Amino acid sequence: MTSNTKQKYTYKDIKATYKTADAVWTVFAVDPLVTPIIYLVSNFTKLSPTFFTFLGLFLSAISSSCFIQGTKPYLIAGAILFELAFWSDCIDGKLARLTGNSSAGGAFFELLFDQFRLLLIVLGIAYGQFRITGDYVIIIMSLVYIIFHFFWMSLWYIYTKANKIRLLKYNPSYTEDPTLSFKKKLIMKNIKPKGLRNIIGFYALKHRVLSRYSSVEIDTIVFIFAPIFLEPKTGFIIGIILWTALTIFKVLDFSLTINKPPKFMDESET
Repeated sequence: MTSNTKQKYTYKDIKATYKTADAVWTVFAVDPLVTPIIYLVSNFTKLSPTFFTFLGLFLSAISSSCFIQGTKPYLIAGAILFELAFWSDCIDGKLARLTGNSSAGGAFFELLFDQFRLLLIVLGIAYGQFRITGDYVIIIMSLVYIIFHFFWMSLWYIYTKANKIRLLKYNPSYTEDPTLSFKKKLIMKNIKPKGLRNIIGFYALKHRVLSRYSSVEIDTIVFIFAPIFLEPKTGFIIGIILWTALTIFKVLDFSLTINKPPKFMDESET
């Protein structure tokens, strides 16, 4: 943060609010576009993070209304509005961290609204297509998609609690998973690890992206690319396949690592 009263926050300040690792779509397709918006909003307006939280919910409601119409022009409009709602979701968190307005209550309502937005979009697409085609299959697929989404959230909640117990068991002083800490040290020293998985993780974190696809990429395919370029039903099929693969991978990954000492690799592997 600079001392210049006209420019309270710099681009460097904004980039400091970025997550250590984020979804590929967020890092390469969203952050470069929302960063200038955050710069202008934080320096030249009094708009709060809460404004963007409600803006995202409002845009999602309009997006859902478009999807309910079901025809191609409305599907395209719904997809664009969904992405703008996602931009708002990205802006509110970064703006809160930038301006020091982060709070437990704000985080709670942001997460709550995120889930409500997802329900609006999924059910809007499903009902819109059912209204036109009368095909019950897309209703079932939308419910399966929702189940996968909430199971994914539950999976991370369970793992986070279990991993906290794991870290305390090996060292009560751990404030961060040493796996991540060690990766950061390697990047700072530009030490390239050995082993395919370690190398992938190293380069992914170096470029601030997750080493796997996430719910963001799945939602992008289902709610943006499918309505514009394919058919919503095809989007749900692709989304469910991706959810299945990702869920199986993470369940196996968590199961294999949760009882092991926290580490990234042995020194001999660097």
